[in-house]
This record gives sequence, C-alpha cells and structure tokens, in this order.
Amino acid sequence: MAVLKDTWTGEENVLLSLRKRVVEYFRELRERLGDAERYASKHADKKQTQYTTRYNFRSQVKAFNVGKQVLILVSDNTSSKTFKRWKGPAKITVKKSPHSYIVKLNGSKHKIHSNQLRKFYCRAYKVSCNVTSSIQQVATPL
Repeated sequence: MAVLKDTWTGEENVLLSLRKRVVEYFRELRERLGDAERYASKHADKKQTQYTTRYNFRSQVKAFNVGKQVLILVSDNTSSKTFKRWKGPAKITVKKSPHSYIVKLNGSKHKIHSNQLRKFYCRAYKVSCNVTSSIQQVATPL
C-alpha cells in the first residue's frame, strides 16, 4: 500500500517497463489474497472438525441422577492444586444444570462441576452364606 501511495502522490516514479498499471496489479493481488483466504478458511474448518472428532472419540457425557452416590475430587491442601484425591461417598441432592450438582458430603453441601465427580461403586467386602440352615431344612424328614 505504501508503494501505491508513493506512486499516486508522485514521490516515486513508476517505471515504464511495467506490464500492468499499479491499480490493476493491486486489484489482482486483492483477488488472489481473497482466493487464498477462502481456501485457507475452508480447509481450516475441515481440519478443525477432524481434530475435534478425534479428540472426543472416547469421551462420554457424565450425567448423575439425584440420590446417587458419587466420589468428589478434592485438593489435598490449599497451597497446591497439583495433588488431589477422591473423597466420598457423597450423595447428589440437587441437579443445578446439566454439568453442575449440589452434593452433600459429611453434612455439608458443595456445588461441584461434573468434571470433579465420579460414580461410586459399592464393593462387597464380605459375603456370607448360611449353609447349615439350608442343609437342615433339606435333611428334615417328610
């Protein structure tokens, strides 16, 4: 643009050996730059969708129902956000939005995003079976 300004104001002489006038050159340059911009934006959109589909390939939507038990991701101490651990089980009391929940843990309520929640699976630590009573019932005479 500075060259165009200098030629129009007469500060710089235009060489007579140019094949095109300066105005025509800049008009063609603008058209070529417009074509390049359309091509780049088209391919950028295509690549962006490809990147997002690959990134989200194995992702799942986290949804919890009211009354379910969950684990909460909590920082170990207040000075560092690096070290965190899962606490719980806590109970979901209110669903504020698709990704925000009110959770009750140890008598206190917390508003927590679904990224900091995980489903709680209750493990069976002890399984007992009263075999003697079932054997006695089978062994009773008819």
